[in-house]
Amino acid sequence: MLALLEELLPLDEERAVDACVWMAFKAAARTRPFLVPEADRSHRAVAAVVGRLVLSLAGDGAEPDQQQLVTEAERLLATLDGLVLHALLQPEWMTAQVCRDVLEAHLSTLDRRHPVPA
Repeated sequence: MLALLEELLPLDEERAVDACVWMAFKAAARTRPFLVPEADRSHRAVAAVVGRLVLSLAGDGAEPDQQQLVTEAERLLATLDGLVLHALLQPEWMTAQVCRDVLEAHLSTLDRRHPVPA
């Protein structure tokens, strides 16, 4: 689970380049309407993965509160986006290890009953 989410973070040079391209693409989609469908499609794909992850962490047999699940998924997406931005703009400060530590701490708040698998 953690490894899956780490693929979205610029933890090495290859992923940093991918993240830069992705951010440039998303920014371009704000002013170039023909890019919007692809930007939305890829955002929905990432959001679906995050949503499934949050849902899996919520499961203990009880029916989860849908609004709380949406809120937690959006909170995790925002955390990922923030880590990407900080790691790209401040790589000396927001190192790969700091990104991992922050992500792991965030995931632990989603489900304190079960450890987050790597």
